[in-house]
Amino acid sequence: MAMENTGKVIAQVGPRRLAEAITSPSSLLIAGAIGGLAVAASGPLGLVVGVGAWVAATLFKLRKQVSAVANSPTVRIDPFAVSEPWREHVQSAIGAKLRFDRLVQTTPSGPLKERLSSIASRVDEGVHEVWTIAQRGHRLAMSIDDLGIAKVRAELRGAEEAVRRNADPARTPTLQATRDSLQAQLDSAQRLASRGVSTIDRLRELDAKLDELVARGTELSIAGSEDAFDALRGDVDAVVTEMEALRRGMEEVSNIDRNAAQTA
Repeated sequence: MAMENTGKVIAQVGPRRLAEAITSPSSLLIAGAIGGLAVAASGPLGLVVGVGAWVAATLFKLRKQVSAVANSPTVRIDPFAVSEPWREHVQSAIGAKLRFDRLVQTTPSGPLKERLSSIASRVDEGVHEVWTIAQRGHRLAMSIDDLGIAKVRAELRGAEEAVRRNADPARTPTLQATRDSLQAQLDSAQRLASRGVSTIDRLRELDAKLDELVARGTELSIAGSEDAFDALRGDVDAVVTEMEALRRGMEEVSNIDRNAAQTA
């Protein structure tokens, strides 16, 4: 169970976030203290125990951070509740938020921290949008699987062959109606699949932009340029707005899919 939980935390935060946590100044300081005490007490064996304790402490800190994101008032997410590739994008959004939150926390009180906090609230909204999009995308993928595209294609080929071979005019309307119905099912499934692919591509682009903006925020905080944060805030707003539009588009697809199911 412990190994499973550890793997889940690593998967949620990603290797880059894990590396950052392990090599952070506070973690290295703890590691040095634990290592020194362990060697003094038990020699090489104690060092191994000490390193294990250091890694466990780091993972515990990461687990708390991930839990804080997933259970915050505005975002309640579980990347493992959706399938790939949607899960990957939820994890990426969580990672961006964790990095930006850490930036806010380590910035001294003052106007700069206030501006960062304001931007952080929009990053939170972006994470929520990604999570909603991922849920819609996951359900869309399940709906496509339920349609059984391969089976429909096979049945359509059979129906087309039956129409071609038919020599009885009385059967023609029924055979053609069957063929047309199967073709409509296939067209619907292909449109849904195409929408899923285009959404994934767009979400991947927006995730990359969000990561880029978080990195820019770190750079600006080091430079201490308050005015530049107005442009950063505008760019974050633009990305989140695009995420909102993408989410609304997925909601429209879900409504069409639901209406089609009700009339089937």
